[in-house]
Amino acid sequence: MKALVTCHSMLGISGSVVVTLDVARSLKRRGYIVEVVTIQLSNKVLKIFEKYEIECVDLDSFAESSKEYDLLWCHHNVMAGEVLKSGILFKNTI
Repeated sequence: MKALVTCHSMLGISGSVVVTLDVARSLKRRGYIVEVVTIQLSNKVLKIFEKYEIECVDLDSFAESSKEYDLLWCHHNVMAGEVLKSGILFKNTI
């Protein structure tokens, strides 16, 4: 199963980024293939997610993909709108 986790800004290690990492790791432990999408992504944060083998992409790269996910975990209403208008298909949302 595939999960998409979103976070508006991932420039430093605090708040929503910590929650995003926790959620992504928890889903991965449960057998999901996890991808994280964000508007802003720093190399420092990217390296932390890569350490746990969790793919992170910026919104522009995500918009170019044509993927289907089983689950969407979305932080921030701004991200929900951006992701849903991209036409990506989801089977479940939380």
